[in-house]
Parts: sequence; structure tokens; C-alpha cells
Amino acid sequence: MRDDFSAKTKEILAKRVTHKCSNPDCKKPTIGPNSDPNKTVLIGVAAHITAASVGGPRYNADLSQEERADIDNAIWLCQNCSALIDKDTVKYTVPLLEKWKINAEDEAFKALQQRNYADTPKADQARPYAEAELIWTHGFKRPQGASQKTNEIYGDTPISIMQVIWYNHIAWNYELKIYNNSSVGLFNLKLHQHHSNSFFHLKEKLPKINNLPPYRDLSLRAETSRFFEGTGEEANKIMKPHFPDQLQGLRLLLEYTGEDRKTYFTELTLNGNTLTIVHLDEKPNDY
Repeated sequence: MRDDFSAKTKEILAKRVTHKCSNPDCKKPTIGPNSDPNKTVLIGVAAHITAASVGGPRYNADLSQEERADIDNAIWLCQNCSALIDKDTVKYTVPLLEKWKINAEDEAFKALQQRNYADTPKADQARPYAEAELIWTHGFKRPQGASQKTNEIYGDTPISIMQVIWYNHIAWNYELKIYNNSSVGLFNLKLHQHHSNSFFHLKEKLPKINNLPPYRDLSLRAETSRFFEGTGEEANKIMKPHFPDQLQGLRLLLEYTGEDRKTYFTELTLNGNTLTIVHLDEKPNDY
């Protein structure tokens, strides 16, 4: 039996994101006019974050029927993205979909409060605002061979695979998403990393010459990793936090030029699972 959403839940879910797809790489409008002036065309779907029935994508047996049919377990997507997230559950995880939902509702809320461009002071129009978020995408654990400690501890005693002590390579992968949250373009974007944290590694670089139009974004793949000597179960526990201790306090600095040809800065600091954003007019001395 499927624990489907009610019609009222679907209606509220769609309206909370202004009927736009919640996938940040899509954002397609999901409602529009029909050729019949008395009808609309709806291509949006109230998708389940965790599956509506046993065996479905991201199914969570710990949820009750009421929780599966609750709006907290729903995300509004276009038909294409709804199918996409169910075809690749390794990539489209519960935390990622929950992040999409929060960000889509956040964006709708900010747009609702935003002043008219014509009412915005000229000084604000001229100043671009680069911002960013760090999104966990996936992690992996790769054994590099059994540790000598296994023999030292157990000797010739038969043991299960769960007791074997391994050299493990553990990695956490992320998407660093950089936004231009302003009505003017920004140019010559640069990314600096503070020397206090050497565990964060970008897997791709910004092009030397680049620009980011108003309200657009770009993404860079990144990772952090470590080696750990222990059992598979111990390694799994270390992997569980999406933002490990070694990343906490990570400091990044975005440097960019506005249409007024002035240089601006945005400092990003990782606290918990969120990047704290501070806009600056001058580059901090310790970068």
C-alpha cells in the first residue's frame, strides 16, 4: 500500500515554491496556460523524499504511514526531475533532497520580500554579492589492505570479516555552489583558501577569466579525505557526519569585480554544516 499525499498537501507544497521545480539545476515552472482559456497545464509532481511504499527509492521503514504522507516528506519537482531522483538514489540522497527543498522555499520567501528593482538604491544596484553553499553529495570508504594489527591481536584465531582491521581511505565529496545574489554582474571571480585548513581540496578550478551574470550560479566539485586504521564498522561511524571535524572552521574567500570596476570580497566560514557569509569591501590581511 502506498502512503500518498493528499490533494491539499500537494497544493500547499507547490505554492510554497511558486510552482517551480525544487532542483536547483532546473527551477522549471511547472504550471502554465492551456490552449483552453479555462484550464492550466500542470507538469509538477509532489515527489516522496523517502518512498511511499516498501522497496521504493530511499524507503525508510522507521517512518509511520502518517509521516510518509506528511508534507515534510514531500518535495515539489517537475516530472523529469521526479523520475531522475528515483533512477539514481546513490546520488539523490535524502539529505540532498531535503537541502533542495529548504533552499527552494528559502528562495521563494526571499523573492516574496524583495523590493522592486526600481525602488532599490543605486548604490545597492552597483554592488554585486557573491555567496556560496557547501553541499554534501556522497562519501566512500575504500579499504587499502588489512592492517598488521589484525594478526597482532587475533593471531591464528578464526575471525569474521567484521573484525578485520583495515587501512581505510575515507572521503567526503561536496559541491561548492557559488551564487551571484544581486541584480548586477560580477567578473574575474577568484577563490582563496585560508592556510588554517589544509584538508579541503577542490577537484576542479575556476577558469582564469570568468563572470557570473545576475542571479546565476556555478558549481565546483570538492572533497576532504583521511586515512583510518580500524574495522569497517568503525570507519562507517567516522563517515556518518557529512561535515567531519577536520573541515570545521574552513575559511574561503571569494574575490570578484563589479560592474563599477571595484573589487569586492565575500568570506565563507564553515560552522557545522553551514557556510557563514560575510561581505567585505577589503581583503582580510591573513589571506
